[in-house]
Amino acid sequence: MNKVVKLSNGVQVINCTPHELVFEDGTIVHPSGYLLQAKMQERQVSEFIYEVRVLPTEEGEKELQEIEQKYGKDVIILGSSISAQAYP
Repeated sequence: MNKVVKLSNGVQVINCTPHELVFEDGTIVHPSGYLLQAKMQERQVSEFIYEVRVLPTEEGEKELQEIEQKYGKDVIILGSSISAQAYP
């Protein structure tokens, strides 16, 4: 199964979530197996306030590099909002 799917408008996407994604044109994009997981880093700013940073993981960095090597940089990566923060 090809991990990259071409949508009806010609855009190529890869699903980096664990869920099937269904588009308005009926195209179903199955999970690719890549997750681009992130980690949270907390820093206490004051007694009750914490700053949370979303950071990439080593495994996620390797996955992103593999995606770019196999499929190029033009493929659109569909992922979670947390992954988008870790891998801008």
